[in-house]
Amino acid sequence: MKLAECNDNFRPNMGILEIKGQKVHDIALTQGRIFALTEKGDVYIWKITYSVPKGSDPKADIFQHDTNDLDVHVDTTPVQIKELKNIQQIASGTDHFIALDQDGVVWAMGDDTFGQ
Repeated sequence: MKLAECNDNFRPNMGILEIKGQKVHDIALTQGRIFALTEKGDVYIWKITYSVPKGSDPKADIFQHDTNDLDVHVDTTPVQIKELKNIQQIASGTDHFIALDQDGVVWAMGDDTFGQ
C-alpha cells in the first residue's frame, strides 16, 4: 500500500501502519493535520505545524513558500477524535476534513475560510 509520494525532504515508513493495534484503512491530509481511519472505524489525528522563514508573511498560504525553507513538525502521538465512530470513509482538502459514518451521516470540520 502506497501512502504518500516521497521526495528528498519526506521519506515516510511505507510499512503497514497500526494505531493502538488497529490497522490503518485510509489516510487524509490537510494543510495542518493528518487523519487516519482505522479498520474499526475510529479516526485519529496528528497536528502539523510549520514555521516560515524570517521576513516572510506568516499569514500567506503555506504552499506559497519554498518547502526547503520551512521548519515542519508533526506530532508523534495521534489523538483519537472520540466523536467520530463507525466511520466508513474520510476525505480532505487544504483546510477541511469530512467523514462518512455507517449510517450515512457526513461529518465535516474546517477553518471555514471559504464556507467549507
